[in-house]
Amino acid sequence: MTPRQFANIQAGWNANLEMQTKTSWEQIRTLYDAIIRPHLKSKNKSAKEILPFPWDKDNELKNLADENGEELTYEEMEDRWVKIDAMDRVSIG
Repeated sequence: MTPRQFANIQAGWNANLEMQTKTSWEQIRTLYDAIIRPHLKSKNKSAKEILPFPWDKDNELKNLADENGEELTYEEMEDRWVKIDAMDRVSIG
């Protein structure tokens, strides 16, 4: 197994574990919302406002962007990955 393959597997494993943890906390938030909502004076708050999590701010879809924050086209993303692959070959081989 190459170092890059190992890194990809590890990144996938970590992402899966993080997703499972967030799912569990989202379930807790839903239960908490159902339990606490009848006792709130202001019943128009969302569950995210009642029990916010750190990842709520980062939950928006993140697009690959350049330094100016502008979205990259498919060709620009492909060029970026070709350069990254070339760097791996140079550093490994």
